[in-house]
Amino acid sequence: MTKGYVYATGAAVVSGPPGDFWTNLENTWDGDWDTRGDVEMTGSTHYPCTWLVTEWSFDPIVTDRIYIKGSLHTGLNYWWGTSIRVQVDGAWITLCSGPQCDSLFPLLTFPCGTLTAVQIGLCKVMSGTRYAWIYEIAVPFTSDFSATPLEGCTPLEVEFTNLSLPADPCDVQSVLWDFGDGSTSGSWSPSHTYTEKGFHTVELTVTWTPMGLVETKTDYIYVGGFIPDFEATPLTGCAPLMVRFTGSWPGPPGLVNDWDWDFGYDDLTWWGQTGLNTFCPVGTFDVKLTIDDGTCKTSITKEAYVETTSVCPTCTTYQATDEDLPWSRGASTDILGNTIVCVFTHRYPTNGVRFVRSDDRGVTWSEPVTFVNASCYAIGRRPVVRIVDSDTIYVTWGDYSTGGKYEIYFAKSLDGGETFETPVKIVDGDELPCYYNNPAFFEVDSDGRILVMWNYSSLCFASSEDGGATWINKQAVASPGSWYGGHICVDSGDSIFLICPSNTYVYLWASVDNGATWSAAHTVVHDTDIYHTARITALGTDLYAAWLMETYSVEEDEYYYHIESARSADHGVTWSSPVRVDDIPDVSDNYLCFDDGTLGIGFVGSKLAVAWLPDWGYSPPLHIKTSSDGGETWESLLKTCATWYNDSFEIAFGSDYIAAGWTGTLDTDAWPDFLYVAVCEWVTAAYTYFFLA
Repeated sequence: MTKGYVYATGAAVVSGPPGDFWTNLENTWDGDWDTRGDVEMTGSTHYPCTWLVTEWSFDPIVTDRIYIKGSLHTGLNYWWGTSIRVQVDGAWITLCSGPQCDSLFPLLTFPCGTLTAVQIGLCKVMSGTRYAWIYEIAVPFTSDFSATPLEGCTPLEVEFTNLSLPADPCDVQSVLWDFGDGSTSGSWSPSHTYTEKGFHTVELTVTWTPMGLVETKTDYIYVGGFIPDFEATPLTGCAPLMVRFTGSWPGPPGLVNDWDWDFGYDDLTWWGQTGLNTFCPVGTFDVKLTIDDGTCKTSITKEAYVETTSVCPTCTTYQATDEDLPWSRGASTDILGNTIVCVFTHRYPTNGVRFVRSDDRGVTWSEPVTFVNASCYAIGRRPVVRIVDSDTIYVTWGDYSTGGKYEIYFAKSLDGGETFETPVKIVDGDELPCYYNNPAFFEVDSDGRILVMWNYSSLCFASSEDGGATWINKQAVASPGSWYGGHICVDSGDSIFLICPSNTYVYLWASVDNGATWSAAHTVVHDTDIYHTARITALGTDLYAAWLMETYSVEEDEYYYHIESARSADHGVTWSSPVRVDDIPDVSDNYLCFDDGTLGIGFVGSKLAVAWLPDWGYSPPLHIKTSSDGGETWESLLKTCATWYNDSFEIAFGSDYIAAGWTGTLDTDAWPDFLYVAVCEWVTAAYTYFFLA
């Protein structure tokens, strides 16, 4: 609303009763006008009353209203008899008398005409002294309007109501509407149809003889109907194919809260402006994006937009146990030929470590063998298993069941997992720092030595030369400051390498004497964004490392994750410049890795491979990237379609298949805990073994 005023040109006290305006009343005046034109009235008690009559004059002006600024009476327990009249077209018109004036004050209206004067009479009818002020009297002008509807889909017809005063035809000289889309109108209350989408600012100009007023309402009308668009990559590839979709909308920012993706079949893994979907079937898929900006729903469909082929691995998820095991925890998997072995821990109704085996790539499974029982919450959640040959199986795990100490144990089976020998304690917290929930990774070298590492407040090592019966070379190799995230590998010459992140570094230590002594720390990489997970593997005597990076965005208050890798050809002394492995943009849904148990590096045939599990809620497909040039460049991403809720797991590669075991559920709406194993099979060259942790 825009206002303007034309003020009275003078004010004076009327001498004596103004004719028949006041009948049988006497007029008494005490006081003077001050510089503002205030009127002060006093008087003694008498009846019928004491009157003050003032007259305000105007240059002739056409109007139908006046505005009085001031107060007719101020007493809380007193009121003033009041009468107001105007001189219009030469005649006096009484507008109000007595309490009626109170209800109309301060804006009074009358038939449109030429105003020349206003008279106000005040009558004191009770005892005491009271005051009244009239600062000014003016003719008001107002430019204003309303409209309905204020929003809708194109084409949108809007009815505008002119609320300007004095209203047409009372001295209105002209009216001009600007609808904000290039269209105008001179009608008093027009209608207008919008076809141009977006926000529109409406402007109304009303001109009277004394003045013109402009009322502007910014972004007053919203016309919806913007058609969204989207891009995606990759658009073709082998199934299962994960495709990243990014939606766009040409309308004003901040209006769209609902981005609804239809990928052509029911396998949605993400929604919002950025969509992630894994296309598991083979074929072509229409993709549709529908948006809702609060006013209109619009959509776009791209036909045959994504195409998948059948050359990727076929993934099957097997349930390896039939018994519901509440509070089961992370599984470890290993492969030898067609044999898959898994170990996992459980915490209810009793704690323990269990072993299962499949000799037909996961189709059938043995009954679980429990070879450790402990009190509640005593067994760590990350056991590690290795199958040395068809009969020999090794397992390590953390424990918290003996006198409140953290301990690391080793057990072995010599009959293929049907029975396990009595566990042997490798170390406890009194000897070296350890923690029951951190994994004790190990490798077996060419001479059968068992080489174990773990890290808590220190990076520690132990070895056994007699199949795990006794343990030697127990020592804290370093104190890198990281409580978890380390790893171990052995090269073709039986040199041992330990890797571990520590604050802004990833360090490596080497031993060439079976772990008796260790080199000083070699820097793999130095970066302020190092996260707590690093992994290492060897091919011949060359070393390959991968680690997780974490970047914090102050603007978005989000953490972004990505993976880097590097290579060393001199036993870890020097390393190549880091190369980013993943190609997922740094956006808020890029939670690449879950905890510290989901990143691995190794070799698939002659190709270097890095695998990880993104933390995308309850449906995280396994990601695998391969490199044919030792990690200098990375090829297209492969994803499995296995869907699970997991709690720490380890993955192993065989000659032409990969197996991943986990404990949890396949259904986010129910919580039975079973052991599941996903098996993804290729027809390809032989694979060399590596594991993820």
